[in-house]
Amino acid sequence: MTPPRNGPVTLLDEDAAWAELESHELGRLAVSLGGEPEIFPLNFVVDGRGLLFRTAEGSKLLAATLGGVAALEVDRWDNLTGVSVIARGSLRVLEDADELARADSLPLRSWVGTVKTHYVRLEVATISGRGFTFGDAPEDYQPVG
Repeated sequence: MTPPRNGPVTLLDEDAAWAELESHELGRLAVSLGGEPEIFPLNFVVDGRGLLFRTAEGSKLLAATLGGVAALEVDRWDNLTGVSVIARGSLRVLEDADELARADSLPLRSWVGTVKTHYVRLEVATISGRGFTFGDAPEDYQPVG
């Protein structure tokens, strides 16, 4: 892992954030249903400037059917550094035959042997990422309060 360059926290540019997403296949999807937050671990694949995942009937499909907004987060770390990326946007259930055929051709693999008949796309509107160099707070650090 390449450590961040400028101090303990470095902002990733958009291309670096997408590259980080492409190196993952498991993330956490956050949605809001009925005013309550829900977070789900899921397998995904980057497709252009969007993210695809498969799901069965349930909360994720409901959120997508309702055109809900969502965020997907991925993280990685070692003993010295870490990286976190968040992609935000709207969910959409794939229904077009050409889109479904394309989705079937992507390397989207499920970790769990359950039937997931629906493809959902997170249309990414914004993406952000940060790199971290771990360590102690500076000696002159004074907590607030």
